[in-house]
Amino acid sequence: MTMAEDVELAKSFVATSEDSIVGSNQKSADFKAKMLQNYNKLIEKYNRMHHQSYPRRKNPNSLFNSLDAHSRPVLKMLGIKETMGETPSGDTDGEKFNQMIRGTWVKQNPDNACLCDAIWNLHVVLSKHPKWRKFQSDEGREIETRKKKREANAPKSRGERSISPFSLAKRRQVTTKTNRCAVIVVVNMFSLKTMLSVASLLWCHCGSNCMHV
Repeated sequence: MTMAEDVELAKSFVATSEDSIVGSNQKSADFKAKMLQNYNKLIEKYNRMHHQSYPRRKNPNSLFNSLDAHSRPVLKMLGIKETMGETPSGDTDGEKFNQMIRGTWVKQNPDNACLCDAIWNLHVVLSKHPKWRKFQSDEGREIETRKKKREANAPKSRGERSISPFSLAKRRQVTTKTNRCAVIVVVNMFSLKTMLSVASLLWCHCGSNCMHV
C-alpha cells in the first residue's frame, strides 16, 4: 500500500471506531466489514480530490491485517515522541523536534527506514485516538496470552518432561536393586580374594612342612 492508502486506512479505522453500532466490538466481522466500507468511501473521495486511481479493497481481513501490521511501528514512533516530552511551540522548533523523532525511529528501525514517512502520517492520525490505544493494549494482552498457551502446550524435551510418581518410584526401585547387586559383587569379590589369600598361605605352609620332612 502507498502512503496515501495507509493514511486513508487509518482514517477508516477511526471512523469505524466512532460508529455507535460496531465501534464497541472491534474484533468482530461486522467491524471489519464496516471498516472496509469506510475505507472504500475514503479512497474514492481521495481519488476524486487528487485525480488518482487507487483501487478499492475487497477483503476485510486483509485490510484489517494491513492496519495491524503498521500498528506496532506506530506505537514505537509514539513512544519516542512521548519520551522526548512536549513539542516546542515555535514552527521551526516544532519541525526540528519532529525530525529528531523521525531520525530516532529510523536509527531504531533501520530495516524499515523507507516506511518512516508512512508511519509518521499514521501516527498523526491515530496517536490521539483513545480507542486505537485501547485496541493496541487489548491486542498486546491477547498476543501475550496466546504465547503463554503455546508455551504451556508445547511438547517438552526429554530433560524437561515431568516424571510421574509411579515412574519415580520405579526408578528408585531399580536403583536400589542395582546398588544391592553391586554390593553383592563387591562382597563376593572380597570373599574370593580372601579365599585365595588363605589358600596361598596354606600352600606355603604345607610346602614348608614337606621340605622339612
